Amino acid sequence: MTVAAKLQQTIGALTGAQASVEMMALQSKDPVAKEKYLEAALELNRTLYSLNQRLADIEKEEPQYR
Repeated sequence: MTVAAKLQQTIGALTGAQASVEMMALQSKDPVAKEKYLEAALELNRTLYSLNQRLADIEKEEPQYR
């Protein structure tokens, strides 16, 4: 498995995790828990942005990994 393929797999898994955390935030009745879930979702979003940027760099440098 190439680095690009592993990165795509990781991005997919983290996207699912982010969706789950956001769903927990929506369902939570506890305001403190809701805030923590939203903070976690925001951090996952930042991480996903960074990983997507890295994937774009890899695909730009090595077009065969598209």
